[in-house]
Amino acid sequence: MKTDSNSKLGFALLGLLWQSPRSGYDLRKFFSATPMNVFQRQSGAIYPALRRLEQRGFIRGQAEGARRRKISS
Repeated sequence: MKTDSNSKLGFALLGLLWQSPRSGYDLRKFFSATPMNVFQRQSGAIYPALRRLEQRGFIRGQAEGARRRKISS
């Protein structure tokens, strides 16, 4: 990971996913409703960051529910 805002976002995502599995949409809602809203400006970066974390083996995603929403844990 780079040592710029992408790594900060990655660490924030890892911390939140460690608490409980969430979808990208759930993470965006969390960021907008808490003091972590600094990451809301980077909402277009959340999904690529989740993909990078999954490619590196830090998280795994699985489709759940009728809409097959991808939940990362």
